[in-house]
Amino acid sequence: MSNESDKLANKKAELETILDDLLERYLILLDQYQTLQAELSRHLASGYLSLAQANFTAPNGIRYGPDFYDERAQASSQVTVSPSDPAFSLSADPPADAATFLEGQTNPQTRSDPLHWFGVLVPSALKACQLDFKAVLSYVPTIANVATEMKSVEIEVRRTRKRLSKVL
Repeated sequence: MSNESDKLANKKAELETILDDLLERYLILLDQYQTLQAELSRHLASGYLSLAQANFTAPNGIRYGPDFYDERAQASSQVTVSPSDPAFSLSADPPADAATFLEGQTNPQTRSDPLHWFGVLVPSALKACQLDFKAVLSYVPTIANVATEMKSVEIEVRRTRKRLSKVL
């Protein structure tokens, strides 16, 4: 009888240790997620403020935004998911449908920098806006990967709790 109760106590202690490790990992991921979200929010706020400043100081009432350029604008980067590993990554390559449009352009500088759509002398606030929004792009796949990992840890926590309740 004592041998069997020792096995149950050992199994319970082992599961509690596993559960503690999983909860610690979850809290670390949660902290990382919140930190990334705060940085993302800071860059977005700064980017929109810079865009508002650029629009406010623009000469002749020009507004910088989607109304100022045509619909041929294409994304300069993509977020991709690999089929083997459900991880998100950022690709700086332009999408395939944009390649035909970009081949017709002779100046590679206008192709790589959308600020040139608005002229040669763009306000510094618009350049700051572009830098902030480019910084946002690096946070998106990282936040998605952390959220995915948090979900998998949540599932493991539930499974471990279920096994622990069966042992008790």
